[in-house]
Amino acid sequence: MNRSTYKNKPIETIDELASILGFELDVLIEISHSARIYYFPNKPKPKSDGQKGTRQTYRVAQPLRDIQENIKNAIFYNVEFPFYLQGGIKDVRNPRDYVRNASLHAGNRVVVKEDIADFFPSITAKHVFRIWKDFFGFSRDVSKVLTNLTTYKGIVPQGAKTSSYIANLVFWDKEPELESDMRSNSLTYTRLIDDVTVSAKRYVNKSELQQITEAVYRMMLSSGFRPKRRKRRVMTSGSRISIHNLNTNSGSSTLSRQDRSKIRSDVKKCENSAKSGLNREVYEKVFASVRGRVAHLARFHPGQARKYVERLELIKPDKIYEGPKSPALESP
Repeated sequence: MNRSTYKNKPIETIDELASILGFELDVLIEISHSARIYYFPNKPKPKSDGQKGTRQTYRVAQPLRDIQENIKNAIFYNVEFPFYLQGGIKDVRNPRDYVRNASLHAGNRVVVKEDIADFFPSITAKHVFRIWKDFFGFSRDVSKVLTNLTTYKGIVPQGAKTSSYIANLVFWDKEPELESDMRSNSLTYTRLIDDVTVSAKRYVNKSELQQITEAVYRMMLSSGFRPKRRKRRVMTSGSRISIHNLNTNSGSSTLSRQDRSKIRSDVKKCENSAKSGLNREVYEKVFASVRGRVAHLARFHPGQARKYVERLELIKPDKIYEGPKSPALESP
């Protein structure tokens, strides 16, 4: 069964934890008691899925930021995560992201998409303490300190360096069995943070589709999470299958025709901007933005992207402006 596993010995004492994290014991304890003062909310942003409401993220100030970085490096980087977990995990050998997640389902005949409602705010300090104590096997004292260092006002704050790793472990005791059951029925299961995808190369009838949804919902509800039922989608190969806004019908992940058309239009607008006499600093921002979109296109359509790269090469800021670069855009 594909389970997350921690490769190191459990941490038994706070002294040991302080040594591992590279902080003095009294400093670590003091910061754990006052951790909430190091969080600063960013301006809320509309949810990317077009649903009502906003997404709240946070900035983390020093020294808590360094502590969380060390927790990530010293503890989370020593966890082996199964490959069905695809989001927010550093994996040099097999990189994971939304593109790879979509590719695991590409070409399949049926795709079921499920979503977890208000995921990060629903991960409580109780969930986090249990991860430290029962998954990692750390002592109660160590687990309590780590919980204080990785939560804010009783929840996991989106934006902290440790939060995506915690998010990947919230179902550590239930998800392996669910994934194993899916696999035994020739189904592919993955999760990208709060986004669950199940697919099949074969035909799936309505009864089995219902069973798939019920199994996923059982895992969520039994762990204290709510499915976002209105976002449930069932897609079949008879129509367009879209995963993370990528087309997967062909057997590989591709950008939609609309997205490719938009990038082509952006390149043309950038060329027009190069002739318009824009302020250099403004043009540099326009150029950098378009160049980033072309680089994104190259992941899926390298031939088309290559032509745009050649066109952008002719209108690089250095070729059409004299004088110094904008300091904010100079290479480090």
